[in-house]
Amino acid sequence: MIAPRWRIGEAHKNNCCAIHGCKWSEKDCPVVAGTVRPGPCAVCLGVDDDRPTKDAYMAACRALWKHREGEEKLLAANKALAKKNKELRNRIRLLKKRAAAHQRNITKHF
Repeated sequence: MIAPRWRIGEAHKNNCCAIHGCKWSEKDCPVVAGTVRPGPCAVCLGVDDDRPTKDAYMAACRALWKHREGEEKLLAANKALAKKNKELRNRIRLLKKRAAAHQRNITKHF
């Protein structure tokens, strides 16, 4: 017969807690009995808690603010480039018109 997982090695020491009890609800847990000194359990570490810590929340907010700030900068740069692009297109049109008019004047004289 294969022993259950909580009976193998230091399963109780690594998973159970004196504060939160045995992970597998065993009455003879050595951690709960006080014969084995455990580390912090998953509940103590907040591993099982899906809620973010304040630090993680603030880091996510800062990342979002930087992202939005970057988007605003890109939007402003795009607007400036679009305006400059329009000015350059208008200037090219004007130069083409002048070149065409100049070409017409040259052909009239010859």
